[in-house]
Amino acid sequence: GNGGVRSNERLKYGIIRGHFVIPAEIGGQIVTSIGVGVFAGTSALISIEIPNTVISIAVSNCYELISIEIPHGVTTIGAYAFEHCEGLISIEIPNSVTSLGDLHLLFAED
Repeated sequence: GNGGVRSNERLKYGIIRGHFVIPAEIGGQIVTSIGVGVFAGTSALISIEIPNTVISIAVSNCYELISIEIPHGVTTIGAYAFEHCEGLISIEIPNSVTSLGDLHLLFAED
C-alpha cells in the first residue's frame, strides 16, 4: 500500500456512535492520506478524528458529517474535498496546508 486509507479498510474499524477514529497505522503501514471515496455511502457518520500522521485528505460524500478536525501536519486538501458534506457546520484549515484543491462547501442560509 501507499499509506492511504481505502474504503474496504474503513469497514474493518467501524463507526461508534457516529464517531470514526482513523488509526495512525493499518497493517503495519503508517496512514498518510485519506482518499475521496473512503466514506462514500456511509450513513450516521457525524465526526471524524484524523491522526497526526496524515498529510493529505480529500474526504467527500459524508452527508451527515458535522465535525472534522484537521491535524496541523496536513499539507494538502485535495480537489473535491468535502463535496456532498452538507451537514458540516464548521471546519478549521490549519496553517500547515500549502495546497488547497477546489473545495465544494455548501453553507446553509438562515
